[in-house]
Amino acid sequence: MKKLSLIIGILLFASTAFAYESWDPSFYAGLGYGWSKLDTGITNLTGTASLDEDDSGFKIFGGFKINKFLGLELAYNKIGKAELKGNSGDQFSLDGVTYSFLINGVTIEAEAKTIELAAIYFIPLDYFTQNDSMKYFEPFIKIGANFWEIEYSLSVANVGKVKGDDDGTDIVFGAGINFKVHENFTIRTEWERFKMEDNVDFFTLNLIFDF
Repeated sequence: MKKLSLIIGILLFASTAFAYESWDPSFYAGLGYGWSKLDTGITNLTGTASLDEDDSGFKIFGGFKINKFLGLELAYNKIGKAELKGNSGDQFSLDGVTYSFLINGVTIEAEAKTIELAAIYFIPLDYFTQNDSMKYFEPFIKIGANFWEIEYSLSVANVGKVKGDDDGTDIVFGAGINFKVHENFTIRTEWERFKMEDNVDFFTLNLIFDF
């Protein structure tokens, strides 16, 4: 509850920030593809055990730009998964506890997805440098609420699969840069960190359509 209160406070602050600037609303929508790393905290693998924390994912988002400095953005992110495999006798450590596989052909997966609501603070370089040639480059930072869900599965070769899930609300923050290639078309590169049960880093290349 304390984290949620903090997130709400950040978003309320964002709604009044830069109030001295003229009201200049605009909307945009975009989609992106990227690469994720889910930090499971698993270490000390032995035998044939293997861990893959890297995957790919996508995002769909829309935003409301209040003025040249401030915006609000809503996004759905299907981030990707981490996968742990092992056979009988293999071991791994998690949170200081060592676990052993008891049978062969075991696969454990954790797949993350999230809905985020974030405030974005744009840094229009042409405004600060008074150089019109910099209008095509717009760095930004973002912070907001992250409504996440992680789906878990445990499967054994030729036997079957058991599934479960967990969810919660936490913070997301990130940074990136917009490259304006046309009046109504922008390319964005972005890094985000989603706080969940495990930290997830998400690097994306996005196409944005401005209205």
